[in-house]
Amino acid sequence: SFTHSDSLCINGGLYDFDATVSGPPNSTYWWGFGASASPSNSTSIDVNNVSYLNSGFHPVTLYGSFDNCIDSLVQQVYVYFEPTINYVYLNTLQCAPSTATFINTSTSDGNTIYSWDFGDGGTSTSLNPSHVYYQVGTYSVGLTLITLEGCIDTLYLLQQDLVTVHPSPIAGFNVNPSEVDVCDNTVSFTDESIGASSYLYYFDHHGFSSTLANFSHEYVVSGTDNPIQIVSNAFGCRDSA
Repeated sequence: SFTHSDSLCINGGLYDFDATVSGPPNSTYWWGFGASASPSNSTSIDVNNVSYLNSGFHPVTLYGSFDNCIDSLVQQVYVYFEPTINYVYLNTLQCAPSTATFINTSTSDGNTIYSWDFGDGGTSTSLNPSHVYYQVGTYSVGLTLITLEGCIDTLYLLQQDLVTVHPSPIAGFNVNPSEVDVCDNTVSFTDESIGASSYLYYFDHHGFSSTLANFSHEYVVSGTDNPIQIVSNAFGCRDSA
């Protein structure tokens, strides 16, 4: 039988192996630690300071031999890999208020804590968070990664000026008069939007459209109409009324 240290970090993790053996005199014993181990084998009963080049599970075999008889015992050791930190911001058009989504591409082995700072006072401990930005501005986003086992470390990544939130226009318009007849059927459309630079109206039961901010139209279809105004600004942010 043998005992060993286990679940160490690949960076600086040194494994010790202690064997308990019994057999006839002149029996021989040797270890096989695996191809990525240094040393990869040994004939000592107790071996210290074995390191591994690769993370993951590694089989370790203790052999015993006397004459033509060979016996072996296999156990596994686990090697943790070093954590890395990174994330991706799904860079879509952000118009206040707007939801930004972040994809965590960090790697870690074992229990890990993630802490996000979205630059506007908002935080999260989710793996892949979404965050609503209510105010116009440019925001830097920080991520902290803390590993709790294996390669224990604290990593921090700040991406400067990552999220830009643009102002949204506010749609609004007025019609006058609100009722017409066949003899006097002209309606004036007056823009009351805020922050808009382009306009699109649908009216007269969606049979007509206009890109002017203010205009007049002679209605041709009877009945109740619900005209729509769609506005946008220089950033591409839109609103409708």
